[in-house]
Amino acid sequence: MQTAEDTVVNPANTVERAAQKLQEIHAQKNGRDWTKSRPLTEAEWEEVKDSIEKFHFPCSLHCTAYGFVFVVHNHEPIQDAHPDPLLCVEHGEFPFQSSKKGFDGQLETLGTLSSITHSPRNTEVLAWYGFDPLHELSSYTY
Repeated sequence: MQTAEDTVVNPANTVERAAQKLQEIHAQKNGRDWTKSRPLTEAEWEEVKDSIEKFHFPCSLHCTAYGFVFVVHNHEPIQDAHPDPLLCVEHGEFPFQSSKKGFDGQLETLGTLSSITHSPRNTEVLAWYGFDPLHELSSYTY
């Protein structure tokens, strides 16, 4: 038998709350001055990863002048509409050892991210929103 407590939605477990938390992590990482961003902590990365896995936030990779950026996007109710970014993480801002190696660790960092970025579900979600398919990992390195 289902109780009233079973039917109450826990606000901490909604997609809206998860999106808000990702925006908060982005703001804490970048502070007031985006030129002085800091790496994600292990706890922040675990929260980001858990939110992506639970709510299937679309994740994209983009080339920059010196490497790549990992972007977590919000959900939108409209197909083929690129959703707004919630969190952007430059290649050197992950809490991985490979991320601390600078240019030399980019491909290894991308390999760590590939289970998220190149997963069948993320590929499907990106396509639904009209993003171009992701490229092979080495094309995102400097």
